[in-house]
Amino acid sequence: MPQRKTKCPFCEKPIFVKRRVDENIKRLVTKEEADRIQEEWNARYSEKSFNSFIDEIGMGKAYIDQLHVKFKQKTGDRYSVDDFKIQLINQRIDQLVKKHDYHAVKILYNKLYNILWSKDLDYYHPLKMTCFFELLEYKQGDIFTSVEISITNPCEECKKLDGKIFSLEDMIKDSILPNQKCLKKYCSCVYLAVIDE
Repeated sequence: MPQRKTKCPFCEKPIFVKRRVDENIKRLVTKEEADRIQEEWNARYSEKSFNSFIDEIGMGKAYIDQLHVKFKQKTGDRYSVDDFKIQLINQRIDQLVKKHDYHAVKILYNKLYNILWSKDLDYYHPLKMTCFFELLEYKQGDIFTSVEISITNPCEECKKLDGKIFSLEDMIKDSILPNQKCLKKYCSCVYLAVIDE
C-alpha cells in the first residue's frame, strides 16, 4: 500500500492514504472521501481546541454549553466558533475586572487579540488593553513606580522608545503602547517593571 497520495494504476485518478478519526488503519480513498475525512479531523481538532479554550478561560463547562446552545440559536447560519469565543472572553473579562484579577484579564485580552489577528480584523483595542492591564498588574503589586519600554523585534519608530523609563501612574493614565506609529503589523513593544532603588 502506498504511504502517501499517488495515482491509481487503473484509472489514473489521484488516490489518497487517510485514516478516519475513529479508526487506527489507513485506507486508500478518493479525493471526495479524503476531503470528508479531513473535515472529520478538522471538527475533532476544533472540538479539542475549544475544550482547551474552555479550560483556559476558567468558566464551567455546563454553563458554557448552555451559552453555546443559545448562541447557535441566536446566530443561526452566521454561527462561528471564534465569534462565540469572543463573546465568552468579553463576558469573562467583565467578571475578572470586578474581582481585580488583572493578570487573568491581561491574558484574556491577549487571547482576544490572537483571535482577531488570525481573522485579519481590527485588534488594536485588545492589544492596548493587554498593555493597560499589564500596568494595572504592576500597580496592584504595590512595588513598582516606573516602567521601561523594551522591544524585541523593533521597527524604526519603536527603536525610539527602547529603554525609555516612564512613571507607572503616567502610563496608566495615558499608555503609549502599543505604539500607534509602529511600522509593523504587530507592535512588539512591552512594559517592564523597573525596580526602584
